[in-house]
Amino acid sequence: MHETKNWYAVYTRPGQERKVTESLTRKRIENYCPLAQVTEHAAGNKKILQKPLFDSYTFARMGEIDFPHLNRTDGVISCLFWLGKPAVIPDPEIETIREFVNKYSDIKLRRVFLQNPTHKQSFTLNDKIVFNEKNKTFSAMLPSLGYLMLAESEALRMEAIVKPLLQRWTKNWIEFEHKILHAMQFD
Repeated sequence: MHETKNWYAVYTRPGQERKVTESLTRKRIENYCPLAQVTEHAAGNKKILQKPLFDSYTFARMGEIDFPHLNRTDGVISCLFWLGKPAVIPDPEIETIREFVNKYSDIKLRRVFLQNPTHKQSFTLNDKIVFNEKNKTFSAMLPSLGYLMLAESEALRMEAIVKPLLQRWTKNWIEFEHKILHAMQFD
């Protein structure tokens, strides 16, 4: 008989998300630690890093028989609980996280407070990621976790990079033209 397996949020010690996922993999427990691409600027250098999207959380897909293995895993504190039971994270929310992390970088998480976080909202492929025209951001709601994921549109980010460069190049070009014209007047 096959036991039903569900996704659960696993609360880890700070900075232990990757170590926990490696341990769960060795125990043959399906898991997922969403890594977000983060741009950091230090000493004038730009670095792109892969960091866990959720601090101190990773996800495990398992049945009740796997809970003792989970609780004996180094770095694991516990599962996320709701009303005295491990909170099930719906499959569509995990798929939304996967899709969002694969499409966008510099993702921000916003805590949202919902009346009933275990309410199983119906998701469709067309409405799980929403574009806000006014803010030029993409967002996706994760009701069971109480988070909203946000990412700026790539076009907006490119505009923020390219526009100052074009302004500087245009200014430099105009100055160059003036110098040439000035030099030609004195020849």
